[in-house]
Amino acid sequence: MLASHWTIKKMLDRITHDPNVLAGRATLRGLRISVAHVVNLVANGMTPAQIVAEHPDLEEEDVRQALAYAAVIAEDQVHPIPAGK
Repeated sequence: MLASHWTIKKMLDRITHDPNVLAGRATLRGLRISVAHVVNLVANGMTPAQIVAEHPDLEEEDVRQALAYAAVIAEDQVHPIPAGK
């Protein structure tokens, strides 16, 4: 079950959206590093420590929150279709 909006916002306090930074895409702490970029680095095998070494403005907590944000966005939701429709 998805947590409340307030709980998610508090958990993901490093995720920012600013229309003046990367056209409003989800970024980390307002930096010009998108959540999508960080998730892609993890998907391609980089560890949080390697990502931080490559992007010294980031912290490992940024990587964790990027993955948590992606999980919230990708959450499976079941929408039952009533019988007879």
